[in-house]
Amino acid sequence: MALLITIELFTLWFSLTTLSSVRAFVAGEGLWSKAQKDAVYNLQKYARTRQTSDYMEFLYFMNVPLGDHRALMEVTHKNPNIKSAQQGFLRGRNHSKDIDGMINLFQRFHNIYYIKKAINIWLEADSTVAELIPIGEQLYYEISSENPSEAGIDKIVSKIDPLNQKLTFLEDDFSYTLGEGARWLENLILTALFLIVLTVELSGLFLTISVSMGITRGINEIVRISKKVAAADFTNKARVFSEDEIGLLAVSFNEMIDNLQATISEWTQAEELRNQQQQLYESLIKAQSEMGLGLTISDNKKIIFANEALYKMYGYGEDEVFNMSSFMDLLVPEDREKLTAQFKKRLSGFENSESDMGEAAIVRKDGTIINIEYSVKIVKMDGRTQVLSVARDITARKQAQEELKNKAEELIRSNKELEQFAYVASHDLREPLRTISGYVQLLKTRYKNQLDEDANDFINYTVDGVQRMDKLINDLLAYSMVSKKQEKVWVDCSEILETVTTNISDIIRENKVKITFDNLPIVKSSSLLMIQLFQNLITNAIKFHSDKPPQINIFVKEHEKEWLFSVQDNGIGLDEKYAEKIFVIFQRLHTRDVYEGTGIGLAICKKIVEQHGGKIWLESKLGQGTTFYFTIKKA
Repeated sequence: MALLITIELFTLWFSLTTLSSVRAFVAGEGLWSKAQKDAVYNLQKYARTRQTSDYMEFLYFMNVPLGDHRALMEVTHKNPNIKSAQQGFLRGRNHSKDIDGMINLFQRFHNIYYIKKAINIWLEADSTVAELIPIGEQLYYEISSENPSEAGIDKIVSKIDPLNQKLTFLEDDFSYTLGEGARWLENLILTALFLIVLTVELSGLFLTISVSMGITRGINEIVRISKKVAAADFTNKARVFSEDEIGLLAVSFNEMIDNLQATISEWTQAEELRNQQQQLYESLIKAQSEMGLGLTISDNKKIIFANEALYKMYGYGEDEVFNMSSFMDLLVPEDREKLTAQFKKRLSGFENSESDMGEAAIVRKDGTIINIEYSVKIVKMDGRTQVLSVARDITARKQAQEELKNKAEELIRSNKELEQFAYVASHDLREPLRTISGYVQLLKTRYKNQLDEDANDFINYTVDGVQRMDKLINDLLAYSMVSKKQEKVWVDCSEILETVTTNISDIIRENKVKITFDNLPIVKSSSLLMIQLFQNLITNAIKFHSDKPPQINIFVKEHEKEWLFSVQDNGIGLDEKYAEKIFVIFQRLHTRDVYEGTGIGLAICKKIVEQHGGKIWLESKLGQGTTFYFTIKKA
């Protein structure tokens, strides 16, 4: 039976995959036909417009038939190169998940009449569509000549329509043939499935009748013996006719009869066993002392059980603890009042939660106060309502939390002092730089004709160094100010980009930059930080542009918890082994005489993005541009 079902499932799977491959070929024929029609249309359009772009469109659409041509040549070959055939079908725009099935269809059924006929039609159409390529080349050479002949062009164009009509007929014939083949295969598969299902059903019917007869016989015997047992007659045993479930039931029934007498004696031992289990239960609870958990059990009048950890935690002896009504007697007054009222409601049935957990303060016997974490549950034991409580000393954890809080406050205060220091230091450092620059410029002006060429160079080097130092200080100040907590409001990123393009309009105009961007979202941020982020990324893309005019595209994609932005350029690109380095402050990939800058712009971007709970990274190839990605969490 299992084998028949397996064969049935395999046949069903085989039929589905085969029909899916036929469907894929029909879809592939549609792609082939559309590409062929688009190629003819663009070639005829090229004859009218004489635009090279139309000829390039013709070549682009011809890629589909050429890709399928490559696949056809491989699958019809005696020893086909499967990888080459797969690449051909991919070039023909077939879905990657359909390709293996399409190849298998040809290999398994190439001798079937319909598939063989479809291959022949494809071969004819393949050779016919190939004739468009030399026609296109002739038309291109004629139009590109110095004195194109209108008569020559018309003559070349006149060859296109007959080929197009022939291809239309072949495409229709190919689809019709595949449809016929699919119907033939469908009928074949349905016939096979019908035969298999019929065989399974007949086999199942036979097995059902056989099993039913065996079950009836066994059940009748068990019913007969059960009547004997009901009459307190344990001398008879049920006959076992088979080793199936009914036979096992009969064996078990006989064992039950043997065990009934033994059960009576076991009942007398039940009370003793219960007492042993209770002792084991208490032993397990006491063992929790090793984990530092203080346990108590009270009956709402007094504590009836406690473990060693509780004595050690609270500092009271065993007798003192058992004179208390519950662990709440040890709470500080404010906690005791709150929890007592809460448990009165619980015991009265107003609250029905399974357990309560929380934190409270305990007064030890020596007067010291410790913090505990408790869990209290009301349970039913032996028909009585009892309160089970577990406590853990968390005084050290509380102290650690307080220290952590103090350190966090100290860190915040330190960061504020550092920000103030950075601002004051930048101001104090720039003042002497201005003085040096002023006096050097004064030397250059006043003693210009009295100094030799080396001295003038030294002055120029000094001025350049002062200017770079001034820019470096400015950038350092900007980097430090990013950490300053700023009020976050709803910011429209589209408006931010408008502001950025206005800020750097001179640079955009001088470099003939083209910037495009999606309809960008509104995020919770600081306008100043978002302007700084986008402006740094865009100016970076402009700075490292290639020989082509800079093209910058900004996209955004919405995820469940964040926005994913991308800034794409067509610049010089970079080796991705430096993808982490360029986000480090002062790290540069080029010398200053090639590209100016301090190497701090991308470090600022990284800091801004991380301040918004996101991350920033890039993808790039040398000579092919760079795409920066960064995420901003949704509010």
